[in-house]
Amino acid sequence: MIGITANLTWGPSRPIEELNRLIVHRCNILHESAKDAAIATVINAATSLRAETRKARPGAKTKPAINAKIDLIPSCTVTGGKRRRCLRDASGNRVGKSGMRTVYLTDGASFGGCQTFLVTPEHRRDRAYLIVARSQKDAEKYEQARSRRRKEALGGLAKFTLGLAMSKLSTRNRPGEAGAKVGVVAPKYASGSATGEGKGLSVELRSALDYAIDALKGGKSSVDFSMQKAANKTFGLLSRQMQNWSSPVDIGPVPFPEIVGKRSAT
Repeated sequence: MIGITANLTWGPSRPIEELNRLIVHRCNILHESAKDAAIATVINAATSLRAETRKARPGAKTKPAINAKIDLIPSCTVTGGKRRRCLRDASGNRVGKSGMRTVYLTDGASFGGCQTFLVTPEHRRDRAYLIVARSQKDAEKYEQARSRRRKEALGGLAKFTLGLAMSKLSTRNRPGEAGAKVGVVAPKYASGSATGEGKGLSVELRSALDYAIDALKGGKSSVDFSMQKAANKTFGLLSRQMQNWSSPVDIGPVPFPEIVGKRSAT
C-alpha cells in the first residue's frame, strides 16, 4: 500500500512531498539514519491507515456474478456399484473434473428442473465454483450464506494484515489479536522490508488484499488523510525536540493544519 524507494511514493500529492521533506529533518534533528527515519514515517502513516480500516459486516450483501452453464447438465453415474452425481455435456458424455468445486443443492432429489451455474464471488481471493440448483435465486441465496460465514471467520482480516505487515517492518509493532482463520490467511498477503542504504534505500510495507483500499473508511482519500496525519505527527515530534534549542531549525509551519483534531469521513 505504501512504499519508499529513495522517495515515498503513492502518486502525485502534497502529503508525499511533506513526508519526504520531514524524513530529511528527522535525520538532522533526531540523528536517525535514513532507514530508521523512513521506517518510522511509513509506520506512522500505516498506524493511521489501520485506524481507518473497517471490519467487514457479515450481514452486508456481496455482488457475485452468477451465470447459467447450459453446457453442463446435472446427471448421475454409477462407479463401483455406487450412484454418484456428475455433470454431462450436451452429447451426454460425462465431463471430467473442471478444477472447480461443485456444490449440489438437490437434497438427494432428482435433477429434474435443476441447472448448473457458475458462481464468481465478488472478491478475487474467493475461487469461482459450480453450483447445481433449481434456480439462480437459490444459487444466490447459497452464495450470500457462504459469504456471510467467510466474513464471520475472516472478520478483521484487512486490519490484521496491515498490522502484520507493520510488525514485519518494525518489531516494535504487534499485529493484534486475530481469529484462527485470520491468523492462517493474513501472512499470505502481508509483507514489510527495508533494504539498501543511502540513495539505494528501499522500504516497503504492503497489504496485498484485493480489497485493502475498499476496506478503508474513505477509500483512497483515507491514504492521503493518513499521510497528512503522519506528516503532522512528525512535525510535532520535531518541534518538541527543538523546544530547548538555542537555535532551532526552521521546519516551516504545521503541514496540514486543516486536519488537526479531525477524523476522516466514515
